[in-house]
Amino acid sequence: MILLVGHVHDVRGKGALPDGTPFFLGSDMRPVEPLCSFMFELAKTLQDYTYDLLDIVAFLDSLELPTDLLSATEEDLLAYRDERTKYQDEPVTPATWRRRRALINNFYDWAIEAQWLERRPYTKTRNGRDVLSWGAVMELAYRQWRF
Repeated sequence: MILLVGHVHDVRGKGALPDGTPFFLGSDMRPVEPLCSFMFELAKTLQDYTYDLLDIVAFLDSLELPTDLLSATEEDLLAYRDERTKYQDEPVTPATWRRRRALINNFYDWAIEAQWLERRPYTKTRNGRDVLSWGAVMELAYRQWRF
C-alpha cells in the first residue's frame, strides 16, 4: 500500500481534496477503501476544527486585554462561550458549540501532556463536565435540579 499526501497543484476545482489530505493507493494504483473515504471525512472535520481554532484565537486577541490560548483564563473562555452562544448576531447551535468545546478541551489536554501548561485554566470534573458546557442538555439538567 502507498500513502500519498495531496497538494493543491495535484487536483483543483470543486470537490477536490483539501491540500494535505492523505489518500491510500493499492498495488494496482487505485484508491484503497474505506481508508481514503475515512481520511477525506477526517480532513473535513480538521477543516472545521481549524476554523474553530482560528475563531477562538481571534476572539482572545480582540479582548480589551488581548491574550492567547495558553494565557487565557476561565473568564476569557466563558466570555468566548457567551459571545458565540448568546450575543453574536447568529448564535451557534448547541451541536456547533459541543464541537468547539471538544476542541478547547482537546487543546488543553494536549497542552498539559506536552508540558506547555501545568493545568487547564478552567475546572473540569471527573464526569467530564466543565464550565464551558452549554446547550439543551445543560438546560434540561438545570430545570431538573430546580424542580
